[in-house]
Amino acid sequence: MTSAIEKLKTRLLPYREQNAQPTVSHAFNYLQRVIAQLERKVDARAVKMVPPLEKRRQAIARLRAGEMPKPFEWKMIFFGLNDVAEGDLFEIALMDDATNFARIIAEIEQKIAQRRLTRREWLALCTSYFGHASDTPEKNPQWLQLRTQIAHGFQQLKESAPRQMSWMSVIDTYSDIFTDNAGFLLGQQLGRGEITDISVLEKVAQIPQTSWLWRKIVNHLINEIFRQNDDDFQQKINSLIALSRQLTRFKDNILAATLTRYYQSAFKHQTHFELKQLALEYWGNPQLTSRNKSWQVHVENPVLLMVQGWFAKDDLKLFFELLKGNRDVDHARLFYWLRFANQMSYTRIVLGEEALRSKDADYVEFRAKNAGRLSRLQGSGSRDNNAMIMRIGDYLFVEFSKVGAMYAYHMGNAPFNPETGILDIDYDLKDKRNNRRKVRLRLPHLSPVFRYSLNRIEGWMSRYDEELRKLGIDYVAEDVNQPSVTLDASRFNASKTVSRPEPASLPEHEVSDAKSDREEQTNIIASALKAKKELPGREQQIREVIRSVDCKVMDKRGLGGAIHIQFNEPDHEAAQKLLSLGFKPVLGKFTYWSK
Repeated sequence: MTSAIEKLKTRLLPYREQNAQPTVSHAFNYLQRVIAQLERKVDARAVKMVPPLEKRRQAIARLRAGEMPKPFEWKMIFFGLNDVAEGDLFEIALMDDATNFARIIAEIEQKIAQRRLTRREWLALCTSYFGHASDTPEKNPQWLQLRTQIAHGFQQLKESAPRQMSWMSVIDTYSDIFTDNAGFLLGQQLGRGEITDISVLEKVAQIPQTSWLWRKIVNHLINEIFRQNDDDFQQKINSLIALSRQLTRFKDNILAATLTRYYQSAFKHQTHFELKQLALEYWGNPQLTSRNKSWQVHVENPVLLMVQGWFAKDDLKLFFELLKGNRDVDHARLFYWLRFANQMSYTRIVLGEEALRSKDADYVEFRAKNAGRLSRLQGSGSRDNNAMIMRIGDYLFVEFSKVGAMYAYHMGNAPFNPETGILDIDYDLKDKRNNRRKVRLRLPHLSPVFRYSLNRIEGWMSRYDEELRKLGIDYVAEDVNQPSVTLDASRFNASKTVSRPEPASLPEHEVSDAKSDREEQTNIIASALKAKKELPGREQQIREVIRSVDCKVMDKRGLGGAIHIQFNEPDHEAAQKLLSLGFKPVLGKFTYWSK
């Protein structure tokens, strides 16, 4: 009998080895969804509203009177460690009351030791920990004691739980929020674009929008921005723009740091349209003297000049391309004035009636994007004409879309205010009111030029250069290899000294003498029109995202609106791609939009 059993064992052994790792044949997807829903309901109950102030005050009063608070009152006290009666200049919060705080710590320690600390009580402690009204809470000894007990309490909750809850995993991941290095990991991940949604941690740890933690996170984020090389930084710019809209309290810090880091890059002379529009939205037009002080609160003068140059280049491109007259001459004028764009602190386009009323899509978009930066041209011959006003140094220069002559005025003696909403073509811009007595220069575009480059200036361009030189204005090349001015990053409130990498050098290309001047001219103009050429590539990338996910698309850009993409299921990779393309999130709806 024994031998028969042994034989059976031998025959069954191979099957046993094949099934040594038992597997579940069913994934229990429905059950998993039910469990997830229950977890969310439990979490929602745990993070309910903070108890009313009156109840918290009653519990705190009992503690300060030397009485023993009732068991349910400890939770009220834990929530109210920062409470101070409104208008009472002499009351101090429990967080600053060492004597009574010692009793609170003793109660917390006892609860943890006896494994009685509940999640609601732990969250109450977190509310007071993150709600302490100071950007340097580590200087408060009571706050440091509270931090230690919160960390111990979390361990007790984990050990008491039958299994790891989802909120515990979040706290485990970002456990540095209960250390001296609070916010480091979050700031680093946000700076690298590894995460975009910060609402989960905000909920599970009861972090208010006004918490000191956000300041520390932003400080670490800014440090990360300045540590990145040019390539990494360039890929993260649109994510930083989206983040500035989420963290509205620190939007100025994030934008200022992003613009300053952009200035230190090798591509600082290339206009970043989303950054430019965001800066215009947050801080106003940098070309207006009345706005300069507001800008200089956030960024240093070299950064301001960079953005002013962006506006000048874009205005020149729009004026000579969209509002063009004779195409060849306009390209020549575009080339000429682009050489001085990096010195232009102000530009303004003055539109004639046709350009103001045109329903062409390009004109509609142009007027919408430049709302508040345009004036109206009136007077004889203004209907199909337009003007461009440029400030270089102490002088205003006026060009017209119809080829004629350029007018120049000294700022202190100009016959018009360039910011005026309506300007007359003759009496204001050509100074016929004063018989042109205030005109400093009137230079016609004679001697047409067809071959021109940075190394070959001839015809009317040469004459212009001579006259501008007499006004103290010389052409200054944009040298991308020239190191940027060292800037002070301490204005961003970073907690550590920011290390600023040297701008990456672009490879030097030998330009052979055989290369035609026309090719060089074309390249320079093409760089100013770079955005126009990049649009198809962006559209292709948007289409690829749409094809890769299950989503709904509403595109009203042709009517002057925006494109909205709504995911039917969340998709982190696709969301990251849209953010990198300049899309903005609609919180809680898996929806992203862009103009």
